[in-house]
Amino acid sequence: MRGQCQTTAFTAGSRVEGGRSVAVVLRHAGGYPCRGTPGSTRYAGGRAGKAATVTVIVGTSGWQYRDWRGRFYPPRLPQRLWLEHYAAHFDTVEVNNAFYRLPERRVFEAWRSRTPPQFVVTTKASRFLSHVKRLREPAEPVARLMDRVAGLAEKSGPVLLQLPPSLPADPALLDECLSCFPPGTRVAVEPRHDSWWTPEVAGVLVQHGAALSWADRDHRAIAPLWRTADWGYLRAHHGHAPWPRYDWGCLTYWAGLIAETFTNAEDVFVYFNNDPGCSAVDDAITFAEAVRQTGQWVTRVPERRPAWGADDPVWAAAAP
Repeated sequence: MRGQCQTTAFTAGSRVEGGRSVAVVLRHAGGYPCRGTPGSTRYAGGRAGKAATVTVIVGTSGWQYRDWRGRFYPPRLPQRLWLEHYAAHFDTVEVNNAFYRLPERRVFEAWRSRTPPQFVVTTKASRFLSHVKRLREPAEPVARLMDRVAGLAEKSGPVLLQLPPSLPADPALLDECLSCFPPGTRVAVEPRHDSWWTPEVAGVLVQHGAALSWADRDHRAIAPLWRTADWGYLRAHHGHAPWPRYDWGCLTYWAGLIAETFTNAEDVFVYFNNDPGCSAVDDAITFAEAVRQTGQWVTRVPERRPAWGADDPVWAAAAP
């Protein structure tokens, strides 16, 4: 049975963009018992002749995982060609390794040259900004990040700003940090301390057009289901059907919630972070089908599911 999320008793109002009011929907995750400018890219590939619907842009959090060889990547394909193979099946990727070590601009430029025209790269902000500086003195690290990301040019997607679990809410710090990003940059913010769930924080996100990152862990929403911008962001960390995979009920819940929350011509980025055993690829394929059943438009996913080997009894038991 599909879970119902409780609604909050407060709203953050609305803001005006392009001459129209953008409603701000705020929900708390109450139980959920289901099973141009760098960073401003709107997905535009493959939409010719399509009716105006929500565009759900689906990918995985990274692509360089050794245990994907033989499952998603051909066994003899050199690792240096894995990005090309990935980009032949997906239209977006979330670059997680930028969090640990921010690549040089030439690396971003190489990613741009190696991927198809419609491909979009989301970049996770360096931990120096979020975990070392803890959002303080953000001007230099944000400027450095955006200078590197500019190497993607038109393929630059959102920036993910994931905050440490030990960082309590500080709306003023968040406001200062978001103000350092160039106008039009799409920033998804993923707080991980419960003190952030306040109207003041929601107001800061609304003011900057920043999306609160929805997040799922073990088939449970772990953050309020706020809509704070005219675009959305969802991270699926891991399920347990069995771990780390998601089941159909959970994925249809999220597909339905996206369809209910966002309106025509808006974008929602969805990334699967449950990489072990190629679960992220498999769940992305299933989720795309769930999105199609809501009548929304979804970007490319692989036509074939990952290969499940006989030497992987846990994964073999989970395979359809």
